[in-house]
Amino acid sequence: MITESNPFSGMLSILKQDAGKYRINQFYMQGEITMKLIETQYSKTAKGHYSPGVLHNGILYISGQISRNLDTKEKPEKFEDEVKQALDNMELVLKTAGLSKEKVLSIRAFIPSIELWDEFNSAYASWFGGHKPARTVVPCRDLHYGCRVEIEAIAAAD
Repeated sequence: MITESNPFSGMLSILKQDAGKYRINQFYMQGEITMKLIETQYSKTAKGHYSPGVLHNGILYISGQISRNLDTKEKPEKFEDEVKQALDNMELVLKTAGLSKEKVLSIRAFIPSIELWDEFNSAYASWFGGHKPARTVVPCRDLHYGCRVEIEAIAAAD
């Protein structure tokens, strides 16, 4: 379904649904700022006030993705599997926007302890293969739902 309005009359919302799997809302504000809000099929159950992804000027900004399985809401037991799950959740946002992991420019990862850095690095390198985006690993305190990994990303969309 596509709904359109005059982009210079204020706010425009375009809603596109593909078999209920995702939706992309596009907003124009007075013809100055263009944003596409990328939402996966799981966005409806998210409790926070945010979009999983925002596309602006050829760049996709992906909100922090935690290490819970999006279907079961469970987190893996092994830390390496948590890293993979968070990256898989990030990839879902990428795919919803029509992108692949090779388009990722930068990653910011949050883990509860720097002692987990080696395990994080190993799982991360395995998941990305030869692609090496810029990366920051930030040791932090507790993450939501007891997860030990949260990953946000920036990707090229052009």
